[in-house]
Amino acid sequence: MTEFLCPKCKNKIDPKWKKCRHCGTRFYTKIEIAKYGKQNKEKLSSKPSLEDSSAVNSIKGNKIKIIIAIGIVTLAIALTLFLTPNAEQFYDKGLSLSNQKDFAGAIVQFDKAIAINSKYTEAWLGKGNALRNLQKYTEAIECYDKVISLAPNNLNAWYNKGLSYNSLKNYSEAINCFDKAIGINAKHVASWNAKGNALRNLQKYQEAIASYDKVLKIDPKNLNAWYNKGLSLTNLKKYSEAIICYDKALDINPGYVAAWNNKGNALRNLQKYSESLECYDKVISLDPNNLNAWYFKGLSLNSLKKYSEAIECYDKVLSIDPKYAAAWTAKGNALMALGKNQEANESFAKAKEITSTQI
Repeated sequence: MTEFLCPKCKNKIDPKWKKCRHCGTRFYTKIEIAKYGKQNKEKLSSKPSLEDSSAVNSIKGNKIKIIIAIGIVTLAIALTLFLTPNAEQFYDKGLSLSNQKDFAGAIVQFDKAIAINSKYTEAWLGKGNALRNLQKYTEAIECYDKVISLAPNNLNAWYNKGLSYNSLKNYSEAINCFDKAIGINAKHVASWNAKGNALRNLQKYQEAIASYDKVLKIDPKNLNAWYNKGLSLTNLKKYSEAIICYDKALDINPGYVAAWNNKGNALRNLQKYSESLECYDKVISLDPNNLNAWYFKGLSLNSLKKYSEAIECYDKVLSIDPKYAAAWTAKGNALMALGKNQEANESFAKAKEITSTQI
């Protein structure tokens, strides 16, 4: 037979009682008592009565305290994560400073990101680019090597490493890097262009042209490729072909001063002096103080035996740069052609003086 105990005083009770006749504690309803009695008599003895409000309130109070404590801990963790800068935040600051051309400040931020995560390739790359912009090419290469050690197929690291070697005039190493970049992405126009420039600096003009042609196959309106191909053809004394390239560049950008200047030089080398003058005048209209345009215009006028006009051009050069030795020499030649030998000798002496101090 099931026995029932008072949950408070633990004395035997009758389920019909509404309260304990030993201690006076009130009970659940008979139905609830019968239910708990059938399932588990221990539940009844341990379960507080409905009227025992102090026990219920105590349990509720403890639950509220636990919930509040959990909330406080969660909030503290969230605030800590929010207020503590992470590697990405330092990287973003570095990138922003780089865009503002504050490269020294950017390096500080990239270093902070790397201190948190030494394998953060983007931060190493950003630091390398900042160092390269500060012309610290050897240090930049060290950063790119770190990127490559972490991610061997990082195209930007290989490309920028190549640019750094190019700036150090180590053109062979630069070409190796550009080839690595091209091996990763055969359509990377910038690497083909840069490889062409390195080859041109090595006086490998045909190979350079092949690189520029590769660019133009991918991007037929690539301004740099047309212009640099023109320079390589000029180096090979293929002036007519060079002019075609300069014209292509000028179709893309009619205000491209360097292309106008070099087209003028190619025409002058073809003894088309009047046409070359049109090019130099175009440069001067775009850039009134362009030394090369004034100087080469003078040479073309000299070739046309317009010596007085040529001298005016040389004087313009010398008003901008009094130490332009070649202009003093050219002026001397023009003066000599006009029979002004004393003035010519003065110009030659000035050129010699400048040249001797520059050695």
